[in-house]
Amino acid sequence: MKKIKWGVIGCGGIANGKHMPSLAKVKNAKMVAFCDIIEERCVAAAKKLEKLEKDIAETEMLIEEKQNQLSLPEISSDFEQLTAISNEIVELQEKLNEYYSQWDEMV
Repeated sequence: MKKIKWGVIGCGGIANGKHMPSLAKVKNAKMVAFCDIIEERCVAAAKKLEKLEKDIAETEMLIEEKQNQLSLPEISSDFEQLTAISNEIVELQEKLNEYYSQWDEMV
């Protein structure tokens, strides 16, 4: 799916509290530019978004790897191993939810 690139004009309270957190959660949206009358605001927004996107991507990749492990036929008979992998997925999903809530609290 092609990503839609967004530029944010104004990196104040409304942008940080509503627009940017919402866009960060949309799979086919990518914020690529920030503009504000106060340069520090747009630089801070870009840095925070970059770190958050990296953390989210890594966590989503780990979740996918763990879900793939669940589907391997050779371990499907080992209940303890399946339970451990399932617990790891739950922990990773909780971590992902934390990242999303951190975005709401940031800036």
